[in-house]
Amino acid sequence: MCEIAYNVLTLFTIAAVICLHYYVLTQLVSLINQIIVKASTKDDNWGWDTNNMNNG
Repeated sequence: MCEIAYNVLTLFTIAAVICLHYYVLTQLVSLINQIIVKASTKDDNWGWDTNNMNNG
């Protein structure tokens, strides 16, 4: 009986670790995707104001 419980606990632990890795990887990919989208929408002056002080 104890051996069955040990095997079930082992399988549950392995499944939990796999699911946790999957969750972390999906969150990481989502974060990287958001960073790429924000970087691609930035203008050429890297977000600085477009006012030029030399023209005034």
